[in-house]
Amino acid sequence: MPGSDDDRDGAAVDRPRRAGHVARPFRAQEHDDVGDLPGLAEASQRHLALLDGDRLLVGGWGKPEPDFSTKVPGHLFALDLKTKKKTLITPKPFGNIDGLELDGGSGYIITDYPKGLLVHVTNTGETKVLKQFKPGSADIAFVPTGNIVIVPHMNENTIAAYDISELLK
Repeated sequence: MPGSDDDRDGAAVDRPRRAGHVARPFRAQEHDDVGDLPGLAEASQRHLALLDGDRLLVGGWGKPEPDFSTKVPGHLFALDLKTKKKTLITPKPFGNIDGLELDGGSGYIITDYPKGLLVHVTNTGETKVLKQFKPGSADIAFVPTGNIVIVPHMNENTIAAYDISELLK
């Protein structure tokens, strides 16, 4: 995509509509043939985007200080690609979202990088810490058929897979 380079953190592409969105840490770039998404442009310090049907899910980091800490954490929200409406999924700011995946049902699994948290978010915005790691839990992958989450631990230079079946109950 125009202007993209190797430091992009996440991308969402809707090929039938010829639209794409690239989220980079603390600076998003939008490329959309079908119109702008004002909610994304207004979002404070969005970090990651995930396409879910006609919605673009966006994980916020919060507004970073020079050391990347935040006084106010970020929200998880959705942008409707048809109406351009922004809807908060988490009504209160709750984390510095780095990883974001659908949970195979109607919720989401996220990581909070500086706190080292793996968190489940329901479609009504309720949050539940699933696992606590050392700081540095980054982008994740989730395999819903086995409830396996793959977590890179950036500060430890490792990657691990966890069965979170019992934790999702």
